[in-house]
Amino acid sequence: MTQAQVDALKARNARFRRLRRRLGLTQAQLAQRLDCSTSYIQKMETGKKNVRAVYLLALERLEHLDHSTE
Repeated sequence: MTQAQVDALKARNARFRRLRRRLGLTQAQLAQRLDCSTSYIQKMETGKKNVRAVYLLALERLEHLDHSTE
C-alpha cells in the first residue's frame, strides 16, 4: 500500500468521526442506527478497521437529513 493510500484511509476514518460528532451521536447511538457494534465504530474511528463506504454513505445521509430538518 502506498503512502497516499494510507493517508486516504486515515482521512476517511477521521471524516467518519467528525461526521458522527457533528451529528451529536455517541458511538453506541451510531452503531444502533447503522446496525453494527459499538466496538466496530470505535475501531473504524481509531483506524483499526477501515471505514466501509456503505457506513460512510449512511452517515452522510444522516447528516443530510439532520440539516434538512433545521
